[in-house]
Order: sequence, then C-alpha cells, then structure tokens
Amino acid sequence: MSESPITVLLIEDEESHYRLITEQISAIGCDSIDIVWAAELQEGIDRLTQESFSGVLLDLSLPGSRGMETFEAVHDAASDVPIIILTSLQDDELGGEIVARGAQDYLIKGKTDGYWIVRAIRHAIERKRIEEQLESYSRELRERNMQLETDLAMAREIQQWFMPETMPHFPAGASDEETRIRFGYRYLPSAKVGGDFFDIRRLSDTCAGVFVCDVVGHGMRAALITAMVRGLLEELANTYTTPGECMTSINHSLCDILRQPDELIFVTAIYAIIDAEAGTLCYANAGHPQPLFRTPIDKAGVSDGIGDGPRGPALVVRRSHAYESSQMIDICGDGVLLYTDGITEVTGSDGREFGAGGMLTVLRAEPAVSLDAVADGVLQGAREFSGIEVFDDDVCLVWVEIPGERD
Repeated sequence: MSESPITVLLIEDEESHYRLITEQISAIGCDSIDIVWAAELQEGIDRLTQESFSGVLLDLSLPGSRGMETFEAVHDAASDVPIIILTSLQDDELGGEIVARGAQDYLIKGKTDGYWIVRAIRHAIERKRIEEQLESYSRELRERNMQLETDLAMAREIQQWFMPETMPHFPAGASDEETRIRFGYRYLPSAKVGGDFFDIRRLSDTCAGVFVCDVVGHGMRAALITAMVRGLLEELANTYTTPGECMTSINHSLCDILRQPDELIFVTAIYAIIDAEAGTLCYANAGHPQPLFRTPIDKAGVSDGIGDGPRGPALVVRRSHAYESSQMIDICGDGVLLYTDGITEVTGSDGREFGAGGMLTVLRAEPAVSLDAVADGVLQGAREFSGIEVFDDDVCLVWVEIPGERD
C-alpha cells in the first residue's frame, strides 16, 4: 500500500542545496515526498498563498532576509503549514529559539542525510496536525465554557428571583411595626449558583411557613435540585397541616424523581410553621442542623438553646420514612435561627468548628437593632472566628421573631 504523496516547499537560494536534498531523499528510495523549489523569499511566500503544501523547508539565510525575520515572514504567510528550519552549524542556538516560536523542527545543513530529512518532514507534519487538533479542542472547550458561564449567569438570576424580595406581613397589609411575625435573612452562595435554598410563605394571617434546605454540592446540579424542592414546596405546603406530613410528602416525590441506584443525592432540610396567635413553633427536620432559640433575658424559666426535636434522615435517603413534627410553645418574644451548615462548619486556626455554640454566643450578645443585623452579626462572628472573609460553602441564615407577649 503506497503512502499518500507529500508536497514540500523548499525556500533556498542555492540550487546546489536543492539538488542535494532531492538526491538524498531519492537515495533512500522515498518517492512519496515531492520537493518544490523557490529560490527567493518572496517567491516562496507567493507560492504558499497560491498553492497547497504539506510543509516548508526554510533556509534562514536568504538575500535580503536573515534569521528570525525570515521565519516570521513565512510563518505569517502560512501559519497552518509546518515549517522545518535549515540552518548552519553556527546558528544551531537560533534554530532552537525559532522552534520555540512556532517552527516544528530544525536541521543543520551538511549534517543530515535523506533518512533524517524524511523523518523530520513526517514528524513535523504529524506534530502540526496534533497541534491543530489540540487547538480545535481548546477552542471548543473555551466556547463551551463561555456557554456554561452564560448558563450559570442565567441560573443565578433565576435562583435570585426565587428568593423573596420582601418579607410577608402577618396579617397581610400590616406595617413593619404591626406584623406579628418578623424575618431577617442572609444568603451567600459560594459559587455563581448555590445548593442552599430558603422560602418564607404566608399560610394564614397568623401562620408562616419557613423552609431551609441544603443540597450537598455546588453549581448547576445543586441549583436544579433546589428548584425541584421549591416546586414541590409550592405545591404541597398548603396541603398538609403539620411540617412532618409536608416533609414526608416532599421526600416521597423527590425519591421518585431523583433516586438512582448508583448515585447518592443528599438533601437536608428543615420546615417550621410559626403560629403567632398560639405562640408556637412546630418543625420537622430531615438531617438538618437543629434550630437555635434566643430568649429575652426577662423571660423567666426559659433559656437560650438548641432545638431537641427528632431529626430524621436527609431527603432522598429513605422513601418510606415518616417525618415527625416537634413543637415549641410560648415563643412570643423569642428569636429563632434556621441555618445551613456552611456557617457552623467554618474552622478556627486550632481546627475547631464555629458550631452552634459559636452562633449562640453571638446571639446572646447585645440584641441588634434590626433582624437583618442579627444575621450579619452571626456572619461577622464566624468570620472573626475563622479568619476568613469568604466562606467555602453556601451559607443561608433565616432569623424569625414573634414580637411581644402572647395574649
């Protein structure tokens, strides 16, 4: 089976060198390489722009042009054609420099035979082919990355659109001072889109539902799962009277949609229903950090602490699990913090975690002037504890208060 013909342009001002190269190639019985001769630089450039060549053998010392200048002129005219430099012995170092600038190889005149010339031509053509293939892959990857960046930016806008712009009031139409349930929050995704999500909804004029979840991982996949959770919550929150029933139904639906035998999907969540009229908070926990409670100093017999209700498995782990509801009573005047573990798992210089204890320490300090300031105080406490400004994981904090005393 004969080899495909290869046409190579030799740009060389001395005819004797042209004849020597053709004779050397012929002497080894190679008839698949055809050498076309151009005696001047401009003639070679003209032929490169008008004809098709598999490669170029280029003498660096031509009338009116030498060294790097010669190479750059030919390379600019046909950057897609592999170039092999022909150089004298004293220009050996220059040959290496020009290879670093884009030539495929260099040969020293008088120091090569037909075998090495043919070998250099074939290897130069193959290396150039690989370079072009890699550049094509790189260009395709850049284009895909640009598209991914565009998709992520759009996903971030959609995810931000899901977040409540204003907090609901209880009852509807009540002023900031009159509302019977108040909220503050902070949401800090560690990437362009995050796996944390929260929702605050009005269930009645005196009842609010607060949902916080954390999808393990970051990026588009986690964001898509949070969108699914939000859609299910939208559909089911008003169907069930207890958080446990709602969480159980959400888990069933997510298992049907996401459960794969060879893939672990891990979603923790907490859903709380706050009843301002009864002064109660009822919640269900799916593998999520327990809520924190801050109690006014003058409220006798009750202290700050961590919720101790039952904590079921994370969502999408056990389809058959029935989540229980846990109720806190007499919470008028209290503050409740729901959060994701991106805040508690930050570590200090000694390796200890900030934890729920660190947050309670912040909450027990002098009360902030606003609910958002409470969340800011917790974030600042975590930053001071860890010595970092930007958290490695998504962080979500929702602070809830029922002002005043129960009637």
